[in-house]
Parts: sequence; structure tokens; C-alpha cells
Amino acid sequence: MIRLIYGTEINPHYPRMPERIGRKIESKEERRRKIRELGFSNEEVIEYLAKHFTTEGLQRKIRSFQSAGFKNPIALIEKFPKISDLDINRVIQSLQSLGFTNPIALIEKFPRSGSLGVNHVKRRIRLIERLNTKFQLQLNPIEIIESYPPYLNYDLKRIFFYLRIASFYNVDEKFYRRLITENPFIVYNILYDLYSQNKISDIDEFRRLITKIRIFPKETRQRVQDRTKENLPKIIENLKQKQNDPNARFLLKLAGYLEALLKKEEERKRRKRGEK
Repeated sequence: MIRLIYGTEINPHYPRMPERIGRKIESKEERRRKIRELGFSNEEVIEYLAKHFTTEGLQRKIRSFQSAGFKNPIALIEKFPKISDLDINRVIQSLQSLGFTNPIALIEKFPRSGSLGVNHVKRRIRLIERLNTKFQLQLNPIEIIESYPPYLNYDLKRIFFYLRIASFYNVDEKFYRRLITENPFIVYNILYDLYSQNKISDIDEFRRLITKIRIFPKETRQRVQDRTKENLPKIIENLKQKQNDPNARFLLKLAGYLEALLKKEEERKRRKRGEK
């Protein structure tokens, strides 16, 4: 429909005129300065916000986060600036509908969880429920995710890795929550060492060694991780010679998951370098 404005015919398909005619349009540099004044300090985040928001729009977004119950929206956005693009109230309602008791705490711990989408989260919950049956476990997916939200973004092979270990040792949920925070290659190193010492069935020793990981210096953890990745092909070949042993078959299955994780890691590195 064509309307008349000041005697001029306007095609409704043309872009609308700015709502604030006559108001000075802030420059990008001025916007960056005002964003810094709001409390942002990360220059990459500031650049992203200056590109996608006016100062007034960003202030409204911050107020919407505050009214939803977030204590420090600026720190939250600096962790994951793309969360500023979301309708945060809708995200909270979606997570509540799935059974999460404190969506705000979940998002504050792991801001990316807000952008994963309700269908992704729903599929992950259902997967854990199905695997509970497969591996004869009684793990509560909601409580696990609320305790450690990055679990939502884990590769499926990594989830299978931890669930098989949970089934092998029949671990309780408290220990499982602790286990999934550790790097899988370091966990595998512990398992393989126990196997080499004929102690892999010793759940108490496994628990003790997993708990001990946190006191290792960062350099030590990295060295163990790198060594396990390097030695994985040899370990697999060794285990293949012992497939009559159920413990060897268990470790071989876990090694297959690690191989898949390594392959994806290499693919990401190649993409980052621009290689095919």
C-alpha cells in the first residue's frame, strides 16, 4: 500500500527513514570510546559491539540482562560477546522448560550455553538419558550440565569416552562430575599405566590418581597429554595383540574415541592454517 507523507508518495518497500532525524550520528570511534566508558576493556569485544550496536542499543541490552537477574552483564559479554545478540529472556525460559533450575547460573558459568539453541541442549539431554540405559548408569543429565556446563559443548566421542569409564568402574555421579573436567588424554594415560601394572580394576587407585591430577603443574599436565597423543598409535598396536583380554578391549575402545578427537583437532588446525 502506498502512503502519502507531506504530499509525497512513498513506496512501502523502500527503506524506512531514520526515526531520530536531526540527531547526530555517532562515529565508530566515538562509539568505541563510550563502550569503554561503560566498563568494557577487551578491544576485540569493543570492536564487535561497536560494529553491531549503537551506544543506546548496548545500554538497553545491558539493562535487559540486569533485569533478567545477571549481576555483571559486562563481564558476561566480555567472556562471550555474541551473547549480546540473544533475546536473553527467551533463552532463560527455554532452559527452564527443559528442566534447568538456575539458567542464569548456567549461562554465567558457560556463556556459550545460551547460544547453543534449545534443540541442541534437548538432544544432549536425551543422549545422556539413552546412554544411561546402554551403560547401566543413573546419571542425571540436568544436574551434570548445571554442575559443569562445558559438558554441553563436548564432542560426542568425548562423552562416550567418559561414560564408558563410568560404566567400567560403576562410578557415582559425584565422581563422574569430577572426572569429566579432566583432559581425556591424561585420564587415558592413567588408565593405561594402571593396566600395565595389572591394577586397572582398582577403583580406589583410579580415583586417587584422578584426584591427584589437579595438583600437577600445568607444564606436567601438558607434557603427559602430549606424550599420550604421540604414543597413542603404539599403544593401540600393543592392545590389538591382546584382544582376548577384556581390559585390553576396553582400553582399545577408549583409544578409538581419542583417535577421533585427534583427527578433528588436526582438521581444525588445518582449517585455521587455510589448508584443505
